[in-house]
Amino acid sequence: MSTKTLQAAREYIEGCKTKAEQFELSDRSLARKFGCSRRALYKALDGQKIPGLTNEHTRTLRQCVKERDRLEAKAPYRSKAQVAKIHGVTEFALNRQLEMMGWVNPLTARKRGAA
Repeated sequence: MSTKTLQAAREYIEGCKTKAEQFELSDRSLARKFGCSRRALYKALDGQKIPGLTNEHTRTLRQCVKERDRLEAKAPYRSKAQVAKIHGVTEFALNRQLEMMGWVNPLTARKRGAA
């Protein structure tokens, strides 16, 4: 495969990994991890006291949200079609490169595991 295709594959992989990390820090995931509702999570982030959440929990929540925001700003997620177009390769070539690299998308793997 060409260097362009390899660069496209690496960019797509990095984007998917970042997106998977963002999912782990989503409001729904954080609420589940801290054993509270999303509404309680928002109130805690807004500075309100929430029964069951300590100050340390609230600090950790704020750090998680900052990290999620940092990841979102790092690089936007792009679909395979978008990455292929940017790098001037076909989506088929990109898929072949990803297969040859033995890469498994953590986003789709997570969905399959939940089903």
